Amino acid sequence: MVNVKSPQGFRNTSDFDVVVSDVTDISVTTVPFTATPPLLRQISTMPPAQNIAVIEARITAIASTTQAVTVRGSEKKLRHATIFDGTARILLQLWEKHTDAVQLHRSYRFTDLSPRKYQGQLQLTTTFDTAVEIIADLDAPDTSCDSLKPALMSATGTVRALQTETSMQCFFCNSKQDNIDARSKFHWCQQCKLNQKSDSYGQLFSGTMMLTTNNGILHLKISPETFTAYFNAHNLKRTLEDELEEHFLSQSHVSVTFDDENQLFKIFSRRVVFGLDLDPAAEPDVEPSTQQGQETLPE
Repeated sequence: MVNVKSPQGFRNTSDFDVVVSDVTDISVTTVPFTATPPLLRQISTMPPAQNIAVIEARITAIASTTQAVTVRGSEKKLRHATIFDGTARILLQLWEKHTDAVQLHRSYRFTDLSPRKYQGQLQLTTTFDTAVEIIADLDAPDTSCDSLKPALMSATGTVRALQTETSMQCFFCNSKQDNIDARSKFHWCQQCKLNQKSDSYGQLFSGTMMLTTNNGILHLKISPETFTAYFNAHNLKRTLEDELEEHFLSQSHVSVTFDDENQLFKIFSRRVVFGLDLDPAAEPDVEPSTQQGQETLPE
């Protein structure tokens, strides 16, 4: 580039901005070096407004479950991970399609990440344009922790009220669909754009629960992942919203684990199906996988 200016940066940093005007001449050329991704140590000192084009790092910790977060009125999936490249460690927020894109102790190349400051600490977050590519393992051992485990609390009580919502999920890209016309035989996925049979989309439940305990009433949020884990542990068939609500309202006791944001992680219940106690000797806090028999909701 010829005839460019480099005034002091607009964002009160020590950097300089390149200003291209109508007298600037731009031509394509080559440079005698290969660009290398920045180090996390360098990124940790960058201002939050600058996007990160590419980094390479190793996953040294990852949350065991995803969270359901409401963003501008729409529910999104979020999962936290820690990345390390031998120079620094940074928290990475994985959103939506990227929540299952990485594995612990594997190395990846990430593109189009966005830095953000939270409680004075720089974090990186995926964007819609982020690409995740697995690469050869980096020589960056870090075994300080294997998983990001939120501080969980437990409670036991009876379900006073439950509100559930149903959404549909694409089998190929796992994205949630805003609306599928029940009268239509086919539906174009909003994410991968594949035209599929409407009945091939998976059913997801989310909702809120009011649990009456000895210490008062808890207002808890239930993610699709928590409902799915409950279905699998109890061998429950997918059902209608009102039947699912009646199922929980019929339980004599329900034990739950949740975090400080009242996000449910696990639900343990007695063996009750619409008033019929299938296992009266079972304690409510017993892991569902250790209980005998199968439980199905009415079809």
